[in-house]
Amino acid sequence: MRPIQMTFIDESRDIEELGITDYFLNILPEIVKEEQQSRFTGSPFEGIIHLSPIARGQLGEKFIKRLAEGLSMEVIRSEEGDYYINGVDTEVKFARQTEAGGFVVNQLRPRDYKYVAIVVVRPWDVNVFTIPKDKIMSRSNGQHGGKDAVETFIYTAKSWETLTAHFGEYEGLDIFKETYGY
Repeated sequence: MRPIQMTFIDESRDIEELGITDYFLNILPEIVKEEQQSRFTGSPFEGIIHLSPIARGQLGEKFIKRLAEGLSMEVIRSEEGDYYINGVDTEVKFARQTEAGGFVVNQLRPRDYKYVAIVVVRPWDVNVFTIPKDKIMSRSNGQHGGKDAVETFIYTAKSWETLTAHFGEYEGLDIFKETYGY
């Protein structure tokens, strides 16, 4: 295989003359730049799009822990969910707005936790929804194995309006104060 040498495209040259590999290499920077533009470009949360799903999940967990502690709630690591927040077993998830404008919550597992706290990031703001597990699971589909899946589930909302129509009443962490008297 010959070494690849980067050259800049000369509009007068023909694709046949340049060759497929060199033509690809010449347009690659332009295509990459176009692809890197997203609804988060220029937003304070732009770096989130470059994090792996695992890193985004860890970010969500750390944020919820610090947020709850900052609101004087007790936060302890959990066996089934991620944390006990004021004694309530809670799974933490992270969802960022997709390029199509929707939201996806992956890897919902039917374990023995009571709530799902979702950190929802849009280009210019962050919201937290603390949703009863049964409510989000009833709107979720099997993630691996289709409708017959039993191990992991996925929740999708096509828009912010859909997400808030489904779960707007669960915005914030107040559920731990109101329901459990903390």
